[in-house]
Amino acid sequence: MKLISIGLIALLLSCRYLVETPTEVPAELAQLLEARSYFELEKALAHYEAGLPPEQYAYYQATLHNFFHRPQVSISIIGEILANSSAALPDSAVADLLKLQIDNYNKTFQYAQSANTFQQLLTNYASTLDSTERADLENTQRLWEALAEVPPQQVFKTGETMLSWQRGQVNLMNVPVKIDTTEYDFIFDTGANLSTIREGFARELGLSILETSFQLGSSIEEDITASLAVADSLYLGDILVTNVVFLVLADEQLSFPQIDYTINAILGFPVMDQLQELRIRQDGTLTIPAQPTPRNLRNMGLDGLNPIVRLALQGDTLLFKFDTGAVDTELFARYFQQHQSWITQQGRLDTVTRGGAGGTSQTEVYIVDSLTFSVGGQQAIVPEVSILVDSVGSFDEHYYGNIGQDLIGQFDEMILNFDHMYLTFE
Repeated sequence: MKLISIGLIALLLSCRYLVETPTEVPAELAQLLEARSYFELEKALAHYEAGLPPEQYAYYQATLHNFFHRPQVSISIIGEILANSSAALPDSAVADLLKLQIDNYNKTFQYAQSANTFQQLLTNYASTLDSTERADLENTQRLWEALAEVPPQQVFKTGETMLSWQRGQVNLMNVPVKIDTTEYDFIFDTGANLSTIREGFARELGLSILETSFQLGSSIEEDITASLAVADSLYLGDILVTNVVFLVLADEQLSFPQIDYTINAILGFPVMDQLQELRIRQDGTLTIPAQPTPRNLRNMGLDGLNPIVRLALQGDTLLFKFDTGAVDTELFARYFQQHQSWITQQGRLDTVTRGGAGGTSQTEVYIVDSLTFSVGGQQAIVPEVSILVDSVGSFDEHYYGNIGQDLIGQFDEMILNFDHMYLTFE
């Protein structure tokens, strides 16, 4: 059972408004972007570069730099597009660029710039937004506005660091985090878009709680009210992390009385990202190198603050959400829709309980045995995989599933590199 992460702004970009070119090439690129097929889009863009108008090429480049975790480059490109071409662009195209720019600022902890860009979008381009999207943006704006005066998160390394970790009650990875002079166990979860903490625990630690509140989306279709807190500093071994932002949830939202379990705190993706490289071994050691290691491999990207990994499943190359807080690997409804015939023939229908902040829900799935996955050149056979019949979130529309500990645990070591954007196993 895990916390369902906050759904930040998705990259719902379309380039059809930028350049009115009736040829098939821009149509192909637009379709790849619409499908979030970023690896294929990168190849297609390189192939057709010479035939594209500069503004259109820059648009695609900004999107790809954002996905492949080069946000500063994306920020620069979008700034140039808006400075040189915004008057000639339809409002809808400018609005899409501003949404992407907000995501870039969030990834680089530039909270004030993010809040200002939200204001520009909602004030000048409200006509491009439907009522649902506007309400979502206004809600999310409150999060980043509250952080406008908070300094950027920073990580300070003195060399290679090795930590011991252990699995907690629900089989999730826990790492030791020192605040002041006391050490605590925090869940270590790439699926948490922001680090998260129970309100009572935040007050016990004396964290600075900001006066704001906003709604979180949840896979169990229940709105959860959250606020924010900031840890001025915390330590992972010898590594100092400053200005760590936490979502603050009411104690009952992180309590699961049916299994007598309470989550105190989750260290989420933004901290892992700045650590650059994580080497997680099944023997209970976590190594964080002083410098990330380059490899001839790149199979990861970021959709918002969600790590996405490219893998092979039964011979198909697909994009999956990567969430170290997931116990079991599962396939989303998109996979079911594309392979419904053999799944219904070979699988067995069942109902599973999925947990999240605020409670649990019953979800219909097919259970399929012995699926073969290949990640970073390594293969793993997962004995049982649940395949969701219906969509339970926005990621179902664009990605094919989520990797769980049942796959990860088959290898002695997992290497996550957020500098060179790869996931591999050894």
